[in-house]
Amino acid sequence: MAGYDAQIDTITKAGEAAQEVSEVITSLNSSGRVPDGTAAMPGSPAVAKLEELRSSWQAAEQACSQKLQDHASNLLAAAAMYRDREDAVVAELRGIVVHQPDTEGPR
Repeated sequence: MAGYDAQIDTITKAGEAAQEVSEVITSLNSSGRVPDGTAAMPGSPAVAKLEELRSSWQAAEQACSQKLQDHASNLLAAAAMYRDREDAVVAELRGIVVHQPDTEGPR
């Protein structure tokens, strides 16, 4: 190997944790807790400000959740790649022929 060991289980757990946090953020809907315009005096600038706050908060929640989901996907994909390659290396060391798809293209 290259002098390092991939901690596959740790990477997998981190990916699963990021996925869970993303789901929790999505389910909280904290932007929905911002009062609507009926909580302000009708026609006051506060009505527009409350809606602006709600919209901004909702966009931030969605962005945060999506970034965590992307991070989770990347971690889980990395763990799967490490696991697949590790299995191939172990099989090769044991003398078992394992077909690996050509990911480098034509030479």
